Parts: sequence; structure tokens; C-alpha cells
Amino acid sequence: MKKTIVYIFFYKFNKKYLDDYQIKFLSRSFNLHVIDFSFFFNKSLDKDKKYFKNKSINFHIIRKENELLKILKDLNCNCVAMFGDESSKSYIGNLLRKNIELKIIEFILGDTPDEYYSLKDYLKKIIYFNLFNLNFFKDIFTKVILFIKRKLKNTFFNKVTYIPDLVFCAGKLSQDRMNKIKRVKKIISTHSFDFEKKYNKKKFFLKKKIIVYYDKMIMHHRDYRRKDIRVPVTKSYFNKLNDFFYYLENRYNCKVVIALHPRCEITSYKRLFNNRECYKNLTYEITKKAIFVLTDPATTAISFPVILKRPMVFITSNELNNSLVHFIRLTIRKILFKQPIINIDDSNSYKTIKNYQYIDKSGYRNYFINYIKNNSHDASHKRIFVKGIKSL
Repeated sequence: MKKTIVYIFFYKFNKKYLDDYQIKFLSRSFNLHVIDFSFFFNKSLDKDKKYFKNKSINFHIIRKENELLKILKDLNCNCVAMFGDESSKSYIGNLLRKNIELKIIEFILGDTPDEYYSLKDYLKKIIYFNLFNLNFFKDIFTKVILFIKRKLKNTFFNKVTYIPDLVFCAGKLSQDRMNKIKRVKKIISTHSFDFEKKYNKKKFFLKKKIIVYYDKMIMHHRDYRRKDIRVPVTKSYFNKLNDFFYYLENRYNCKVVIALHPRCEITSYKRLFNNRECYKNLTYEITKKAIFVLTDPATTAISFPVILKRPMVFITSNELNNSLVHFIRLTIRKILFKQPIINIDDSNSYKTIKNYQYIDKSGYRNYFINYIKNNSHDASHKRIFVKGIKSL
């Protein structure tokens, strides 16, 4: 008899999740169900009313705690895997531990440097000396209030400590972090979702040389609504960005193409880039064709140039420099990589860069080991996930 596995997503389920977590493949070995529980944590996002539809999987939309517990009991669920931010996983993990006897699985296969407090501790001094910047003060004050609220909530309401039974980890740092939690029964070392793309043989033909820009929906990201974060830029950001693209296109005699954010559903979005070629869910494939990559320091997609050994250039602007989140992430990237950094508001900053195709080999190597893959296993997630879950 097949085990019943339930995947619970705290963000709206989409095709990327379907592919990354090998859901169709795992459905051959398990009685697998997918629950979209995004409404419970993000009620404002339900206005979109664009839920995933795919008849080939067992898919459910659940909005309340009691409905979630009921369906898990009705399905005689053996294992649950949760996907979302840490606070959501902790909340639901505690709820499940109190009410149902089952195994809990976690996938830590896309960590970024921002997850690790050692780097944040390093930044405390930098942030302290920037308190005079009034643009940062509101952000810092808001984060302090949220931190205090979260601590109080955890102290008075979350009496059960949620510990997963099985964790799939990618990279040395995530594995080390899990090893410190001694009650985790089993840790399986594998590689990141981005590295898994090498096993997916997508046909993509593009003969011309290109420069790739990684879009992160900097004006339209869902986190702005979900976390009540102010939008860091205005449309003038894109005007300056396109000016920079034209400069590069003339200098290198090739086109800049856009790797769209995987959740971008805005049909007219390419207009922001003066109708340049845009590609969605093909970031790995077009990066292979790139002479170098342009990226915001906050995007998780920086794994692709590291995996494929492509040069990358970090982009900032005067507007972005007034964002505390951007400031922290850019500073972290400066620590990790000695790659060029361009302020698109200062044309002299990009005209004086002699080598856009420089690669910090030491920085790339360390990032690969710490965040992407730190073992010699050469197996796809399909095999690793099935074997690991069956072992529970």
C-alpha cells in the first residue's frame, strides 16, 4: 500500500513548485496530495482568484485550520511536507504536532546568504553607523517591532517546539545548521533546485550571443503586499536601466534579454524593458548562452551564473540605496563576491568598468559549496526524494 504524502504550500501553488518538487514523478510512488493553504496567511492575495489548475494531480484549496486538520485525518496522512517562510512552517508544524501523529519533511534546497545570521551579525556595525540615514530609520523601527511581536507570540502561544523528521539539504551551511538541531532524525544531503536544472533537458535554441538581465519584479513583487513592504523604486528606475542596456548593447554588439521572474503574470510587462525579448522559466537555458549576467543582489537566481560559470554584475540605483533590505543584501554580496557593482543613476560608474566579464573564482567556488552542492553524489532529485521519503 502506498504511503499518503501531503504537500502544504503557504504561497500560491504554481507550475514552478510542481516541477521543482517533482510532484508528478513522486505521485507514481506515493498517494500524493497538494494543498494550497496560501489564503490562511495571505488573505489579501485571494483577490487575485488565480489558483493553479491541473487535473493530473490531487489538488486542494484549504482556507482554515480545522479544514486542514480534517483533510489530513480523512486522508490517513503518513507524511507532510511544508513549503513557505519559517514563521508559517513553525506555526503549522506546531499545530500538527499537537493534533496529528505523522512525519514532517522539510526541503532546504534554495537557501541564500540572507538566511544566515553570521553574515547579519557582521552587518550590525554597518547598520549602526547608518542610523543617521532617515530612509533607514522607519525600516529599522518596523523590523524591531515585528521582531518583538514574533518573540512574544512564540513565548506565549507556541509551547510545542516544531522539529522535522526528515530534511533534504543543499549546501554546506544549510546542512551544518540542521546538524546543530540534534533532534532532527534524518538529514539527506543533495543539491539545490537551481542545480537540478542540469538534469532537465529543455530544448532551447539561441545562436546569437546575449547579455541576460534577471528580473525580480522590483515594482510588483507579491512580498510587498504580503509583508507590507514599501515599493523601493519608481518607473524612473526602468528608464535608467534601459539606458544602461543600450550602452551595453552598443559596447558589446549584442542584445540584452530579460529572464522574467517565474511568477510574473503581467502581460504587458516587457514594455518596462522597451519590448526587449523576455523569457519565463528558462533562466538556466538563457544563462548558458550569456556572455555575462546583470542582476539585482536580492535575487536567488545568482546561483545560475555560479553553476554555469558566467560573469555577473550587480545593479543598484539611488532609489534602491535608500532601502534597508537592499542595503543589507548588497553588502552581503560584496562580502561574498568581488564582482562589478553598477549604479545605473551614475553613467560614469558603468562607463569606467573595464571588464564586465570578470569572475571571482574563489567567491564562486565558496558560494557553490555553501549554498548549492557540497557532495559528490550525481543523482537527480527524483531518485533522492523517493528513496528518502520511503525510508521514513
